[in-house]
Parts: sequence; structure tokens; C-alpha cells
Amino acid sequence: MLSDLYSKVSQSVGLKLLVLGSQLSGFRIVTMYQPEGDPYVRAMHLAIDETQLNNSMRSYVEQLDQTY
Repeated sequence: MLSDLYSKVSQSVGLKLLVLGSQLSGFRIVTMYQPEGDPYVRAMHLAIDETQLNNSMRSYVEQLDQTY
């Protein structure tokens, strides 16, 4: 039980540090997709503006569609 708590805290702190580092590198927008109940982040997009975010997400979805 204590190890589960440690893992959750570590993951949360790690993700927050990742977001902070990305923002310090010039990315204004950081989005992550993690389905509810899934322990893993399935997608992450870094963008300078909304246009770049939309292009990144569109490209990701198109690549997923090609795998089916």
C-alpha cells in the first residue's frame, strides 16, 4: 500500500516537472491523454500555440488511423 502511494506521488511529481520544463523551454501548451483507470499516459502534445497543437493532434490521429 505504501509503495502504491509512493508510485502515485512520484508519477504526479514527475509529470508536473515535465510540464514545467516544457513550459520553460518555450512550449505554452502541454496536453496529455491518459484514459481513466489506465496507469500510463498514452499521448502527449507540446505546442507553442493552438494552431500547432491542432496540427500535432491531427497528425497523431491520422497516424493512428493508418495502423488500423
